[in-house]
Amino acid sequence: MRKDFMLRFSLLAAVLFILAGTASADRKQKKDDTSYHVQLYLRDGSIVDGFIRTSLNFEATSVGIGATPRGKFKTYNSEDIEKLVYPPSEEDPREIVWRPEFISKNDSGAYEAYSPVPVMMRESYDGRRVKGYIGTCRFSTFTGRQTIVYEVFRFYYKLVGEDFVRIYYTDMMTPKRKRFLRQPFVSFPAMQAFFDSDDFDRHAAADNPESMLQVLDSILSEQ
Repeated sequence: MRKDFMLRFSLLAAVLFILAGTASADRKQKKDDTSYHVQLYLRDGSIVDGFIRTSLNFEATSVGIGATPRGKFKTYNSEDIEKLVYPPSEEDPREIVWRPEFISKNDSGAYEAYSPVPVMMRESYDGRRVKGYIGTCRFSTFTGRQTIVYEVFRFYYKLVGEDFVRIYYTDMMTPKRKRFLRQPFVSFPAMQAFFDSDDFDRHAAADNPESMLQVLDSILSEQ
């Protein structure tokens, strides 16, 4: 009798797992069906006006644009893209800009490409000497019993005149400790002095990472 119970329990668990996966897929499909009007500026000077059909998340290196929200679309590699613009709309009056950027492995300033192709990321700060971007990353870890998938925001900064961006904060993963927040700015002595001053609030910096870029931009603009 115990064997019959365990068999029925196993079958029920398998059915529930399949249904849960189906429901998750349906939700993802509905979410992915939402398509927005955009303008894609290419490096050859041409502009593609249409609807975005692919995700920009998780270090995307290509963008799909279609003439309509559904049906056929064409994929453009990030190497050929100048920028992707979401024009202002009734839902969002802002103009949102995404750009392909090369990511540096090294925070000290020496260029070493993290990826051989640029990654799409959203502009978040526009300063005189410093530009800020936000991207997303997905990675997984195996605990010995299950695989856990993490989806986190990554914050980058780029000095005007350089060809790459540097990671300076990772949402939910970087501890709110001063040494983790100051490490990406080790190349700037004046910035290190700011972290040691009474003006620095590590909790406020973690809640609003772009505030660190405002300080760096002010320091570099005065030099």
